[in-house]
Amino acid sequence: MEISVVGEATNVWAFGWAEIFAILNLLLLGSATLFAIRTVSRIRKERHTTRQAEVAEEVLALTYEGQRVFGSIRNMMTAGDDVLKFYMNRIDQHDKYFDQLIAVIPRCKAFLGKELVDEVEYLLKLRNKLAIDAWVVWGDGNQSHRAENREAFESVFAGREDDKIQLKLNQIEKTVEDKLLPIIRGKGSI
Repeated sequence: MEISVVGEATNVWAFGWAEIFAILNLLLLGSATLFAIRTVSRIRKERHTTRQAEVAEEVLALTYEGQRVFGSIRNMMTAGDDVLKFYMNRIDQHDKYFDQLIAVIPRCKAFLGKELVDEVEYLLKLRNKLAIDAWVVWGDGNQSHRAENREAFESVFAGREDDKIQLKLNQIEKTVEDKLLPIIRGKGSI
C-alpha cells in the first residue's frame, strides 16, 4: 500500500506548456490587432488622398475648360438683329459646363478647401455677370447703350490686351494649377 501525503505545498509560479502557449497567443493577438489598426488607418488615408486627387483633377479640368467656354461666349461675332437673344443662346449652349461646376463645388469644399471653392464659384458669377451686362448693353434693343455702358460692353466681348475678365480667368487658372498640380502628381496635400 502506498502512503499519500496530504497537504503538500504546490508552487504557484510553476508554468506548464499550456500557460506559455496562452501568453504567446495573447502577444500574437495583440500584435495582429495593432497591425490591423495601422493598416486600416493607412488604407483610409490612401483612399482620402486618392479621392482628393480625383476631385483635384476634375476641378482643374473644369478650370481649363472655362477658358474655352468663356472664350466661346465672349467671341465677337455678328449676331444679326437680335443680339441679346443670340448672346444669351451662346451662354445657354454651355449649361452642361455650368452644371458640372455646380456639382463639383461640394466635393471641392470637402476635399480641397474653401479658397478653391471661391475660385470655382467665381466662374459661375462670371456667367451671371456676362448675362446681366449683355442685357445692359442690348436690353431694350437700343444700340446706343454701347457708349453709355462701355464697361458692360467690354465685359461682354473679349479681345483686348487689358481685358479684365480674361486676366481674372488667367489668374484663377494659375491659382488652381498651383494648388492642385502637386496633389494630382502625388507630391502634396491640402
